[in-house]
Amino acid sequence: MHQGGSGAAARRARTSRAGPGREAMGLLGGEKSRAWPETTEPAADNQALDEIRDGEHLIALIVPAGYKAEGLEFFTDRSFSQQLGYMRRARGYVIEPHVHNKVHRDVEYTQEVLILRKGRLRVDLYDRECRFLTQRILGPGDIILLASGGHGFEMLDEVELVEVKQGPYTPTDDKTRFKPRR
Repeated sequence: MHQGGSGAAARRARTSRAGPGREAMGLLGGEKSRAWPETTEPAADNQALDEIRDGEHLIALIVPAGYKAEGLEFFTDRSFSQQLGYMRRARGYVIEPHVHNKVHRDVEYTQEVLILRKGRLRVDLYDRECRFLTQRILGPGDIILLASGGHGFEMLDEVELVEVKQGPYTPTDDKTRFKPRR
């Protein structure tokens, strides 16, 4: 990760949940509830970034609604095809007018960012072999970058969210549904 803000490393809460015994229970396709261990509810005053990793691989990064830092900070590695950053600037700060140049990029995997506007949802996170790692509860204002591995969701309330991913999106080629593995 590269960063532009001071003290950013101290604000990060790293999580690695790849241990045995975290079995995936449930089926695909609209099952109403699944029994998963270790649901993490966000604290109202939580300001720490939550990195969910499987070894060296970043699975997801959660920026809680209460997160604050000074200046400009990018959370993602420069090699990521989806960059996620945070900016806090004082009144009167100017970003000069600019355009973005045409640059050819190769995108091998889709990475997506979800911005939760209303409600709560549970996100289930899986490693690159489709094994359950952990889950989190997201609330209004939370942002999650889904960087690698698998993921699934259950809406706990009526939800409104904004989804950002690389395009063009092709529903038949872009994703593979799976049954979670142990």
